[in-house]
Amino acid sequence: MGRSGTKLLTRLLACDKGIVSEHEYIGNRQFWLLSWYLTESDYTIPFLTREKAKIENSFDKRMFIDISGYLQNAVPALKKVFNSDKIFHLVRDPRKTIPSLYTRRIDTDLHLLPKQKHEIEKWLDGNKLYQICWNWNKTTSVLLEQPVQLIRFEDILSDYQSFRTLLIEPLKIEITEEDWKKTKSEKINRTRSPVYRWLYARWKGKPYVEESLPSFEQWSGSDQQMLLDICGETMQRCGYRI
Repeated sequence: MGRSGTKLLTRLLACDKGIVSEHEYIGNRQFWLLSWYLTESDYTIPFLTREKAKIENSFDKRMFIDISGYLQNAVPALKKVFNSDKIFHLVRDPRKTIPSLYTRRIDTDLHLLPKQKHEIEKWLDGNKLYQICWNWNKTTSVLLEQPVQLIRFEDILSDYQSFRTLLIEPLKIEITEEDWKKTKSEKINRTRSPVYRWLYARWKGKPYVEESLPSFEQWSGSDQQMLLDICGETMQRCGYRI
């Protein structure tokens, strides 16, 4: 899911200079949406097959890693095309992720919607916060059903040994504790001030998202309960306490 620490993880893995660690190299927003709505054989596999050829022609390192929310809906196709068992599901506590997504969500963009009629009607009746909570829960619960290893963002930052156990050893890469400490202390892709975001939106020619959310602890009781009602069961499956 977006805002789950993908850029920081990309930087951490890039500390091994013998591999390629990229952020959102494969796909884009269009691929993310179409891989949700279209069949695997008609779209996702042909698209990934072309991306695989591009990667093989562009890099000569012993390993290529892409850390990307755009690949949420493509796990079975990734396994078929890349023939890789090294696929991981990165998750972060939605009480941290959802406020960050809220600030960045442009209402005029196309978004990933439910496919079932009763869910679509609830989506259309729901507010922005409801829709983002639904997205987090749907994405995370679907990924939990895939045969991939779950990695909590909080665990890879908590201590070096956890990082080694979860990623360094399974991937057979080399990253020192010193590099881990240095990289994780850097501020990467943090939520900027309203003035910065307004200027950046003007520069990029994008809409400015004025709305923002405070930390979960400052939400109203009803908003907190809505997040827990939608995401609570999935949070517990990921090991988060409620």
